[in-house]
Amino acid sequence: MMKAKGATYGDEDSFDLTFKSYEELVDKFEEQSAIPRHAYLEAIHNTNEMADMVEEFTLDSSPKYPKLYEDSEKVFKEKINEGIIARGTNKLPSEHKKRYYERVREEFDTYKKLGTIDYMLLQKNIIDYCYTKEIYPGYGRGSVNGSLIAYLLKITEMDSIKHKLNFSGF
Repeated sequence: MMKAKGATYGDEDSFDLTFKSYEELVDKFEEQSAIPRHAYLEAIHNTNEMADMVEEFTLDSSPKYPKLYEDSEKVFKEKINEGIIARGTNKLPSEHKKRYYERVREEFDTYKKLGTIDYMLLQKNIIDYCYTKEIYPGYGRGSVNGSLIAYLLKITEMDSIKHKLNFSGF
């Protein structure tokens, strides 16, 4: 955090930030001789008291996207198919069409595996809303420009195959 802010405490690389046993910690305070013994012993005691009060917990790191549809996967497929027609991908020569369809399958499987189908549907919903209010959302959205599905859903205006963009970066 300090480095990100451009702040420093001086020669931080020389700081000893390793965990210490109680005895090692007391020895370090005694070696510094900067704080009265009763003060650092009380501080160590209070730190241990606080640490003992912390209950174990686990973080739920699963995706937490709003669910706009009862069957998100079905709606996602429908919107992709609508996008294929709207973008004219279905009218491409066979070899090009095959490349697009293979990429759509790869991306779909990735979105499903990562649990981000609801996220993509949310993004589509937001972009569609912007257009109804004459708010221009911009040509692209960062790394999602590498997603052909984002292009088919009109989340971006970037045809990632045409522009040779990599989906795996997303």
